[in-house]
Amino acid sequence: MSLIKEFAIEPRVMATWQHFRELWEDFGAGQGRLISKYPVLWKSRVDELARQFSKPVQAAAISSKIRRDEHKFLATGRTYSGADNWLVNALSQTAIKPFHAVIACENPAGATGVLVAGEFAKDELPYKVVLEDFVSRKARDLAGCAGLLLEHCEELQFVDPHFDPSEPRFRNTFEAMFQLCNTGSLKTLEIHREKPNPFIPGVQEAKYRRQLELLVPANTILRVYFWSQNQGGLGLHPRFLLTDLGGIHFENGLDEGDPGEATLVKPLTHEVWQKCRAFYCKQSAAFTLAPDCVIDVAGRG
Repeated sequence: MSLIKEFAIEPRVMATWQHFRELWEDFGAGQGRLISKYPVLWKSRVDELARQFSKPVQAAAISSKIRRDEHKFLATGRTYSGADNWLVNALSQTAIKPFHAVIACENPAGATGVLVAGEFAKDELPYKVVLEDFVSRKARDLAGCAGLLLEHCEELQFVDPHFDPSEPRFRNTFEAMFQLCNTGSLKTLEIHREKPNPFIPGVQEAKYRRQLELLVPANTILRVYFWSQNQGGLGLHPRFLLTDLGGIHFENGLDEGDPGEATLVKPLTHEVWQKCRAFYCKQSAAFTLAPDCVIDVAGRG
């Protein structure tokens, strides 16, 4: 079950200053909640309504924040019929792929899963979400806790210092996570691990190609980075799954464990996610990356 949930919020709710103040800071991948861009022009609709339902200075603040804080949103391309009202449209998704919860100005028919803004308790389900938990170290469960990120991401980075594709425990998790992705939208696919000693580029390239190229779709490049710790610098111990939408920390690694084992997982706050993305980019100053320590594996799947 995905740690991060998708919420549909009626534009008029976020266009009303009181509701905006009560809800805005609760969203973002690090908070376990993402706001669905439903409809696609959700932000524009909020802008328009804020000028009606909030004072000018408040409307300006709402507009600024929803334009600036893109990390709080999720675009899923869901269908929306302009002929019906927003709540009718949101509830129509129930039979297709329901939102985790819907927040609306009112719920005249008493529909299940609808929270009325200003009238629900934040510490109760379905608004309350689990921000960290123990997850079975089985590939399917490890992938599932990141399901929403994997399904909609365009960039995907596996960070584990001991990632070894010749070990089924790593390869199984890689495959399970990758199967949840929309590979047609994936623009970046990377593995980041510690540079082994000895390191022979040709041997490593052959190993990664042999073990992973059939799991990676054709026309997709998997790039593997082998990092070294800077003297007196950060260690490469933490394990992460990083995407352009947010990230998750896996306490015991991205590999499967023995039967009955579990690992603590939790979403990264926006600030920590930004730091991790900077740590594991090619221009990183956090670790050392020699010229021969990047290999490419062309997918054949």
